[in-house]
Amino acid sequence: MLEIINNQYKELSAFKMTAVISNEINIEWGDLFSRLISKSTKTIVFIDPVVHSLHMDRFNQIVEINDLVQVIPTKINESTKSLESLVSVLERFENLSVGRRDDFIYAVGGGALLDLVSLAANLYRRGVSVIKVPTTLLACVDASIGIKTGINFMNRRNRLGSYYLNYSVLLETQLLTSLGKSLIREGLGEIFKIAVIKSVELFNLLESNKINLLNSEFYNSPNGQKIIALSIKLMLEELHDNPTETILKRCVDFGHSFSPLVEMYSIEKDGVEAIPHGIAVGNDCVITSIISNNRGSLSTRDLERIVELAEYIDFRKNHYLHQSAEVMWSSFADMTKHRGGKQNLPIPTSIGTYDFIQDLKYSELELAISQNIK
Repeated sequence: MLEIINNQYKELSAFKMTAVISNEINIEWGDLFSRLISKSTKTIVFIDPVVHSLHMDRFNQIVEINDLVQVIPTKINESTKSLESLVSVLERFENLSVGRRDDFIYAVGGGALLDLVSLAANLYRRGVSVIKVPTTLLACVDASIGIKTGINFMNRRNRLGSYYLNYSVLLETQLLTSLGKSLIREGLGEIFKIAVIKSVELFNLLESNKINLLNSEFYNSPNGQKIIALSIKLMLEELHDNPTETILKRCVDFGHSFSPLVEMYSIEKDGVEAIPHGIAVGNDCVITSIISNNRGSLSTRDLERIVELAEYIDFRKNHYLHQSAEVMWSSFADMTKHRGGKQNLPIPTSIGTYDFIQDLKYSELELAISQNIK
C-alpha cells in the first residue's frame, strides 16, 4: 500500500516556485520641510536629535501647521543599533497605529538610524514604506541608497538584517551644511573607496577640490553636489544587477575586508577611541592599495596619489587597531566566510580599475600595515 501511495503522489514530492519582486526606487533632490508641511495623511518622522535641534524652529513650525505630522527625536548610532532599539521603534509603530499603505514613515539622520528604521519598516505588518532622508555625507552615498537594512548583534556589525525595496530617498544637501569635520571624513571614506576602485573621474574631482573637502558648505555647491551624485551613480551601477549580493565577487567590497572587526572592536572595548565606519573603510582601502603595489599590480605613482589624498582626509592610520594585523586578519577570515569561502579581495590595479586576490597571506597584510604607519 505504501508503495502505491508513494507512486501515486510522486509528482507532488517536490515543488518549485519562482518569485520575482521588483520595485523602482526613487532617489531625488528635494526640500524635506515643504513636503512635510503638505502631508495629508499620518506621517511619523524619526529624526536624529542633533539634526532636530539644529532645525528645531522649522520642525516646530511643521507640527503646528500640520497636526498629521509627528516628529520623534531618535538617537541611534553604531553602539545603540541593537535589538533593544529596534524593538523600541517597533513599539512606536504599534502605539501610533501605523497603517500599511497610506501612512508615511520618514527616517531622517545618519546611516545607523536609516538602517534600523528601515529594518523596523520591513518587519512591521510584513512591510510598510519608508522615506530615507540622509543627513550625513556617509549616509547620502551609502546607507540611504542600498536595499540592505541591519542592526549589530554579538559584536558583529549588521549581523541581523534584511533586504528591503519599499523605500525612496530624498537628498537635501542643505541638511549637510552643519556637519563637523569628523562626520565629513566618515563620508569621504566611502567616496574615496568608490573613486579609487571604480572611477578616475571621481578621484580627479576629489583631488582638484581637495582644499574644500572638509568644509561642510562645499557639499551644497555645484562641485560638492557633483561628487555626491557621481558617488551615488557609481554605487548604483554595482547594486543594480546584484542587489541582494547573489554574486559574492564585488568591487564595492573594497575597504570592507579588514575593517569590520576594527570598527566593532573600537566601539565595544572600554576606553578605546571609536573608529567610525567611513574612517575604518578609508584606512582599509589604503592598506589594500599597498598590498596591490607590493604585488606589482598597482603603480607606485598611483599608490602615492592614493596615499596623499588619504593622508589629507586623515583616516587615522595611527590608531592602535589600525596597526593590529591579528584583528584585521580575523576580520578578513570572517569576510571570507561571508563570501562563500573565497577571499574575493578587490584590489586597485590603477585608479579606477580593479582585480581580485584569492591567495592573500598573513605576512602580506603585516607588511602593508607596517608600510602604512611609517
